Amino acid sequence: MKKKSDSKSTIICPCCRKETTPAGAKRVLGRTFPTWGDVRQKVEPELLLSARYQWACDACLQNGKAIMAEPDQQQYVDHPPFLAYFDLQKKCETCGQDYIFSGKEQQYWYETLKFWVQSKPIACAECRRKKREEKMPKASDKPKPDDV
Repeated sequence: MKKKSDSKSTIICPCCRKETTPAGAKRVLGRTFPTWGDVRQKVEPELLLSARYQWACDACLQNGKAIMAEPDQQQYVDHPPFLAYFDLQKKCETCGQDYIFSGKEQQYWYETLKFWVQSKPIACAECRRKKREEKMPKASDKPKPDDV
């Protein structure tokens, strides 16, 4: 007979969707991140049970399926910071195609570009690139020195 798991002692990794114990998430547990008034919040197993936190188990972090995040480098207020990044399947609202919002791209968005963590892409990279190009003035549209 298969032993029924105790929901208080196991957690589901949002990256691999496998059940693990807090011991299988040691790399994210115990880390801290700033909250209101620069009080540091410690990552406890209870936080990982919340669907609002994006984290990954040690196995995903070790095998490269996920990347450890740096909450101190992120912009957030009413949404928790990311504890790890991993590839997310999305659907482009422009062209309707499925695409991957990669862990590396998320890390770049949230830690380098400093986008708010609650911001998410609604279009694939190709559609976003086309939209940027449409907004940029063409070289032929710029006034030439002779036209002034």
